[in-house]
Amino acid sequence: IITTTPSAGERAFVDELNVLLCPPQDPMALADAACRIANDEALRRVLQRGAIALANDWFSWRAAIEQIEAAL
Repeated sequence: IITTTPSAGERAFVDELNVLLCPPQDPMALADAACRIANDEALRRVLQRGAIALANDWFSWRAAIEQIEAAL
């Protein structure tokens, strides 16, 4: 996952753990991030594990139900 650096710290996204962050409107930074992922198997594994954890923690049915229950 490559995304732009949020203006306000988004606690779900952690650079080099579950995403690679790059500055907005910086095509060279985006290209560099894509090359890093393509050429670094260890980084791909870390990002894969981190993305799965992110999905489970933030976007799973369990997480959605917990957020609904907390709001009620």
